[in-house]
Amino acid sequence: MLVGRVVFVWARRQLEYRADRYAAELLDDPHQVANGLRALRDVKITETNEQSSGRLYERAIRRIRHYWTRILSTHPPIDDRIAHIKRLSRNAD
Repeated sequence: MLVGRVVFVWARRQLEYRADRYAAELLDDPHQVANGLRALRDVKITETNEQSSGRLYERAIRRIRHYWTRILSTHPPIDDRIAHIKRLSRNAD
């Protein structure tokens, strides 16, 4: 069952990269897509920083949950998506 989940997550992440690539082609400017992803990342960072308060135990539980969510998420981390878009723009030049 775990192997199936890993394959599913990998396939879904590939679709997300494909969607980013399509958006870059549609806009004819990969930098706009990367800037949009950076803005999304900044909002998430702000939300995370606002949740940083609390007892040590609560912060530890949030951190563990964050890592498991990152591993099992069907969306790649935003920084990986930005790096993917940068590679696309270098290949287009």
